[in-house]
Amino acid sequence: TATSVDSERAFSEGRNQIAWNQHSMSSQAFRAQMSLASWSDAPFFDLQATVAALNRQIRPLRAGGAE
Repeated sequence: TATSVDSERAFSEGRNQIAWNQHSMSSQAFRAQMSLASWSDAPFFDLQATVAALNRQIRPLRAGGAE
């Protein structure tokens, strides 16, 4: 069924992310990335609006403002 295929794909993508980024990504960032990945093909998902919203919320990584 579509539901089982979607969940299998989500677990597969999650496994790929954990393998490469488990030491450098917070659990909150991981969950957000998995959510965005699962929504990215949905007809309601607006990538430009999402990027704009994230840019308003993200703080610079360094105190000097360099990203």
